[in-house]
Amino acid sequence: MSFEDQLRADLRGTPVPSTLMPPGDLADHVLRRSARKRLVAQSAGASVAALAVVGAVTAVAWLGHPVVRAVNGFPGDVTRTLSESPTPTPTPTPPPVQPPAMPTTCAGQRLPVPAGAPASAIVTAVDPTGEFVGGRSYYPNNVRKLVLWDNGSVHAVNVDGFDMQINAINSSGVAVGSTFVGDGTSTRAFVIHGTTATLLPGDGAAALSINDSGVIVGTVPGGGRYVPVIWRSETAEPQPLPLPPGLTQGENYIIDDDGTVAGEMKGTASAVGTIVLWQPDGTPADLAGDYPMTDQHGQPLDVNEVMLLDYRDGWITIRLRDTGLDVVWNIHTRQTRWIDGSSGNVNRYGWTLSWRDGEPVLDTDQGVLGLPHVSGVTYQAHTAAVLTGLSDDGHTIVGYLSDDSPTLVPVIWLCT
Repeated sequence: MSFEDQLRADLRGTPVPSTLMPPGDLADHVLRRSARKRLVAQSAGASVAALAVVGAVTAVAWLGHPVVRAVNGFPGDVTRTLSESPTPTPTPTPPPVQPPAMPTTCAGQRLPVPAGAPASAIVTAVDPTGEFVGGRSYYPNNVRKLVLWDNGSVHAVNVDGFDMQINAINSSGVAVGSTFVGDGTSTRAFVIHGTTATLLPGDGAAALSINDSGVIVGTVPGGGRYVPVIWRSETAEPQPLPLPPGLTQGENYIIDDDGTVAGEMKGTASAVGTIVLWQPDGTPADLAGDYPMTDQHGQPLDVNEVMLLDYRDGWITIRLRDTGLDVVWNIHTRQTRWIDGSSGNVNRYGWTLSWRDGEPVLDTDQGVLGLPHVSGVTYQAHTAAVLTGLSDDGHTIVGYLSDDSPTLVPVIWLCT
């Protein structure tokens, strides 16, 4: 199936123009956790350097609320900005907890773009609290710049290279991502901390995920393939994660707050993937042998036939390659929920995002909640919502709108 065909299948048959972005962008946003897109390359790249964050800050009220947000809610009386991000401390993953009542109503609004920037932009990541949102804006001549939204304020971020992307943001607003450098045959990983972006050590590296302790996971090239690595700090060299027997390469690595890492591994480039969990001490476990599952009919499920989409607090979202069905599964409680196609994102309660009859919804164990049309946006026949993230409380949902025009619209839904 082609990129365009797969995208339209995931968006329930809604056509999306294939000329808006290079192949891989939209596909990764729909088929993988968009905030953790794997930017890979074939050779070494540039040296470590600090990159300045540029551009004025434009303040805006989200849905009429003041530009202030509590650590765990919106609105609130605790202001926290990118420049004031506290130093994270390790916090173990809590045991499974009873989810709160799901939201009952949502309102959508277009996110602002930096002053002087074109209107076209996408959203690629949101932090677990819903305070910090990351994306990029599209300029003429195929120029792209990163964007960070913080409590409704928008910051333009200048990172050297091209086709750069923010892949993940932790609860302190620290973002990680990757950028193509040099002649475009290599990538470098970066971290945006406060108002400064810095390249991480590691030629050809891609940073895919960061937890609240500031530990980062991603990939580096090695032996003609891409292998999982971990940065224990922003200045540390990337350390390879130990691989289970027979597995040599993979993608879509995600680190949880307790230090557990999830990834999709395979033995060869043409093989199907298996899901691997690395415990906080680095010990790998292949889910195919250690975590038996059954499908929606109660039959044993071959984990080697699935694709990893996301991992959060013991909840995994995976896709059955041959059917397009997604399953949200808790590795501790064995609770399972089957979904006919989702965005892949999952929060700490096992809630995800999907589409019903072509319309975006919040999908929970308590039911689904439709996401209304975004205020101030003129919808066309082919307008489709690409969903790219949700907060742990389910009150913040982000994504972007795409139609037949060249403009991509970054959006946010706030739910109560």
